[in-house]
Amino acid sequence: MSCAHHLAQHPDKFEVTLIDAVDYCGGQAFSIPLDKEKHGVSWMNQGVQGGSYIFHHTMTMFARQGYHADPVNLQVCAMMPKEIDV
Repeated sequence: MSCAHHLAQHPDKFEVTLIDAVDYCGGQAFSIPLDKEKHGVSWMNQGVQGGSYIFHHTMTMFARQGYHADPVNLQVCAMMPKEIDV
C-alpha cells in the first residue's frame, strides 16, 4: 500500500492500480483477542511485518497523512517444531 501511495505521487511517471482480495485496506496483519487472565494481555497482532529496512516507506506515508508513529518495543515469537534443538 505504501509503495502504491508513493508511486501515485508521480502520475507523470507511473499509472498505479491497487488490487486487493478483500474489501478493506490492509495486508496480512490482523489482531486477535486473547484471554488476559491466561496470557497477561487481551489481544495480539498476528502477521505483523515491520522490521525490514523498507518499512520506513510505510512510516513516511503515515507521517505525510498526519499520523506520527513512535518507536515501540516489539516482542516476536516464532514457533519451532519440537524436533529442532535450539
